[in-house]
Amino acid sequence: MSSIFKKKISYLISGLVFLAYAFYRLYQFFNEASFNPVRLIIALVFFGYGGYAIYTYINSIKEK
Repeated sequence: MSSIFKKKISYLISGLVFLAYAFYRLYQFFNEASFNPVRLIIALVFFGYGGYAIYTYINSIKEK
């Protein structure tokens, strides 16, 4: 039972970390003078994964 609990918490933690990193990259993208499309793509992918991880965590809590 404890491994299932840790897995649910890991979704929440990874989602928050990826969202924070994505917001940081997007902040840098909009405030820097230079344009780097690779950083923008990485930020959008991390934003998507962070949202998905939090969505998975919320759905696993609702199933209980």
